[in-house]
Amino acid sequence: MSTTGNRNKSTERFKCRKILSDHLKPLNVRTIPDPTDEYVWKWKEGKAHLLKTPLSKLSTKAFLELSNAVKSGSVWAIKRDRDSTTEEVMTELDEIKAREKRLHIKNACLQKTIQRHTRRQEKYKRVLATSEERLREMLFHLQEAQRSFDSLDPPVFSFE
Repeated sequence: MSTTGNRNKSTERFKCRKILSDHLKPLNVRTIPDPTDEYVWKWKEGKAHLLKTPLSKLSTKAFLELSNAVKSGSVWAIKRDRDSTTEEVMTELDEIKAREKRLHIKNACLQKTIQRHTRRQEKYKRVLATSEERLREMLFHLQEAQRSFDSLDPPVFSFE
């Protein structure tokens, strides 16, 4: 069951889509056109927010605002310039490739750092184990010495 609000939203979305597509073909118009679409949106100051969200995500109020903006000429579509689009896509692709290269370099550096720290950790574990063993031996010898002193009769040392 759909609620009245959902039906109103659906109706307004359809009306808005119809208004947006009046000067475009087909009716399946998008607020965020795909690179393959033949149009791009232009807008006057203060109307960009209407075209930053897909139609399916807009509220009923936004549909009405967008429809009014198109009717008043604050938002309009123009034919996509394929040459500039190709250039834009190539520029973006170059930027993506450069970022990917930087990330690969950073990843390699991080891998080396992890390996270095892993080696250090293993070294410190060995040093700690050796130190613990030496401390156990020292404790054992101290305890032996204590037992030896305790067994002497009379005490060897007297501070009286």
